[in-house]
Amino acid sequence: MPYAFQYALTATPRSLETFTLRAGFHQHSRIDDADLIVLGLSNDQAGSLHTWMFNGLYTGQTIQGHGCSIYRNEELERAINLKTVAINISDLEPDCHDCASDENDEHTTEEESRAYFIKYFRKAAFPPLIERIVFWGLVNESHVTKCKGKFLEWLEDALIDVVQSPPSIEEVDDPSMDGGSGRKSSRGIRRAFRCYRV
Repeated sequence: MPYAFQYALTATPRSLETFTLRAGFHQHSRIDDADLIVLGLSNDQAGSLHTWMFNGLYTGQTIQGHGCSIYRNEELERAINLKTVAINISDLEPDCHDCASDENDEHTTEEESRAYFIKYFRKAAFPPLIERIVFWGLVNESHVTKCKGKFLEWLEDALIDVVQSPPSIEEVDDPSMDGGSGRKSSRGIRRAFRCYRV
């Protein structure tokens, strides 16, 4: 997909609220660098985008990101109004590994690594207003090594922790305020959200 088209796809709409991506059906119509589309939408439509979904479940032969299955959840960081998102479950692992830095410490125990993962997931894995997450795909477990064979258990523990955590208020950069000046805006963290795996 030409860069100019990718740029126009994410930057041209005004106050885009929902975006659904449908990939090709074979490798000759594959969408490459899909993560750039997600990043562009998160940056260009941050003030309005609330739903990011896929029409179908895909493999690397039909859609692919750079250095990931489709996109890493860090690409969603500026999409502060996002409420519904679909993501390949294996794309959670690199950020969980990178952000839980003590995972790299050979002296960190499995339980400590699990605690770091849960803390990261609650505080930073997704934008603060998220209500629905749709996971698909297979667990890779090549990044978060201390949970080998247990990533789904860790993820379940993290989701339970989010649901059971008391409501809180965090300050986030709101590009829709002051003409994109980066002014801080207090927004509530939604705890009553739904999670699906397909």
